This record gives sequence, C-alpha cells and structure tokens, in this order.
Amino acid sequence: MKQPADAEAVYIQLGALLAVTPNLSAVDDRHQIPDETLRWLGDVSATVARLGSISDKAELDAAISMLISTGGRAQYAQKIKLVLYRCLTLAQQRAPATAQGTFVATGADFDAFAALHRIFEEAKKSILLVDPYMDESALLTFAILAKEGVSIGLLSDESGMRPALEPAAKAWISQYGDKRHLKVRKAPRRSLHDRLILVDEDKAWILTQSLKDFAARSPATIQRTDPQLALMKFEAYTQIWNSSTVVAETI
Repeated sequence: MKQPADAEAVYIQLGALLAVTPNLSAVDDRHQIPDETLRWLGDVSATVARLGSISDKAELDAAISMLISTGGRAQYAQKIKLVLYRCLTLAQQRAPATAQGTFVATGADFDAFAALHRIFEEAKKSILLVDPYMDESALLTFAILAKEGVSIGLLSDESGMRPALEPAAKAWISQYGDKRHLKVRKAPRRSLHDRLILVDEDKAWILTQSLKDFAARSPATIQRTDPQLALMKFEAYTQIWNSSTVVAETI
C-alpha cells in the first residue's frame, strides 16, 4: 500500500472535509446533485487518493458514481460517509501523535476534552483563548486544564460574550489569585473573526466551532497552524487585546 507523503496533512484535510459534509441526498430543481456537493465529492476523492489506500479509493469512487447516477439515493450517501470515516481512522493512525484528535465527531465530548487537554498541557507561560461567543465553560471546563502558574487570557466579542462569563471569572480570581493568573477582555463588536488557542506566544490552533458547544451538533476540527501563521495570529490578536475592554483581571 502506498504511503502518503504527509499523513498529518491528509488527516487534517479529511477531518476538515467531514466537518462540512453537505446533505449528500439533496438535489436541485433538476433532480441532480448540486455543484457545491460535486466539488466536495471531488475534494474527498482527491484526499483519499493521497492516503494511498487503493481499495478505499475504488470503493469511494464507485459510491460517488452511484450517488450521482441515482440522484442522491441515501444508501450511497451512507456508503460514502462510511468509507470516509474509515479513511479518517487510517489517516489518524498514521499521523504523528501531535496531530491526533484534530477531528472531533458530533457528540464526542471526551474526544474534544482530550484533544484540548493535550494543547493546554503544552503551555509553559501563557494561553490566550479567542472566541467571539465565549461563555463560562471556557473557565469551568477548559482553562482549568492549564498548569498552575500559566497565565490565562480570554478574549471575546462584546456582543457575543455570554453574561455568565464575568461572574465566573471573578469567582476564579477570588479563589486562585496569582496561582492561576486570569485576564478577561471583550473586543469591539464584530472585530473577532477566529476561534483560536494561542500558547506561549508562538503556537496556535484554529477551532472551527466555539468552545461552549464544540462538536455538540456537528463535527469540528482543531487545526494547528505553522509557526509563521502562529506568529501572525499572535501579533494581530495582541493588537485587538490591547484595545479591548477589561472585564475581569487578577491584580
């Protein structure tokens, strides 16, 4: 079996595609598969080809052909999903440990928790969470995963930040003080366009959904950026942070 040139890239790409799976049984007014679905099918076929599994590629392409010829029959839509999830598992097994857990299936709460726990454990100095729709779960479920002594920053949008975050932050500060230094700020309305975890100023992960309902209703991905993009994200969000309103802060 041919090995892919970059197992991590294949794993991330498959996860990202599965996170935006269209309704494969939906048809347009001509009872044909819509163009956007055809583009998605082409992308998944090309990605599976990179995985190097000839049998999976053949099975996938056969199911795609039948889906198109039958106008979205459900049995072929299910077959496509089955092959893709099998390929995702294979790609995960081949990918390095640092990449595993990037794709989180719907309702897989523990997988989401474990993947984020690995990220938070990497932090030695600081973590900055960026999420336009942040609520108290950012503290209660995730920030608590960081080691003592790691400074936590939470940056949300003034129109999207949930009301319970502020009292949760003040209770955190009251209990932990300098042991778990915390700063919470709200950015100007509609100035945040990412959901990010920035670690130690030089590592970044992009999340496809907000932490408060991560993978609750649809698959989600956690994608680590390359070092150059991580630095760019840190610099951009440091500027936004500096112009944002303080909500709560360890003195």
